[in-house]
Amino acid sequence: MQGFAGYLTSYNAIVIAFRGSADVVNWFYNLQTAKTSYPICSGCQIHSGFKAIYDAIAPTVLSQVNRLRGFYPGARIMLTGHSLGGAIAVLSSLHIRQVYGSVG
Repeated sequence: MQGFAGYLTSYNAIVIAFRGSADVVNWFYNLQTAKTSYPICSGCQIHSGFKAIYDAIAPTVLSQVNRLRGFYPGARIMLTGHSLGGAIAVLSSLHIRQVYGSVG
């Protein structure tokens, strides 16, 4: 999974953007459509392939958010992504909201 983390001055926002499917490995996870529980949301189920990808990158995502919040403590956090990246952005936003209390 590939993404970008940066600061957008015009919006006073930390922006996290995720790329869509780019290779066979991404498609392998796209096709893992079985549902699995999602501990952030009581009673929720999510796509197991998307969860596996996010679980693998979550420490890096939070590390980058922490790093950028150190430089821009009052900034909002905005997430976006295309295709597979959109699904990962949604999971990231839920996790970031759980950790920080808001996303933006």
